[in-house]
Amino acid sequence: MTHMLVSDDGKPIGVVNMDEIQKAGTLLGYDLAAAADNPAELERIIGRALTTVGSASFGYVCAAALRFVVEDLLEPLIEVGEAHGHPIRARMADAALKAREDLS
Repeated sequence: MTHMLVSDDGKPIGVVNMDEIQKAGTLLGYDLAAAADNPAELERIIGRALTTVGSASFGYVCAAALRFVVEDLLEPLIEVGEAHGHPIRARMADAALKAREDLS
């Protein structure tokens, strides 16, 4: 599905194909998750994605990848861990609070 991007004053500034963004984001998410233990490979994957989609779409693709990783990969893992008595969600909330404090 194609969407028109507009500026704050309503003037058209571009067009984006959300189906292509979602597709690229899903593939990027899987690639990043599969290479999570290899920093050099992560850099290569990110560089390839930037080259493939271009700088104008890269932010949108990264946002789609992040959402995919969180909702479709991380959430099921959290559910399994929590079902086995590991308070993963609470620990992540504590870590997020500490990061906000440390980085503010």
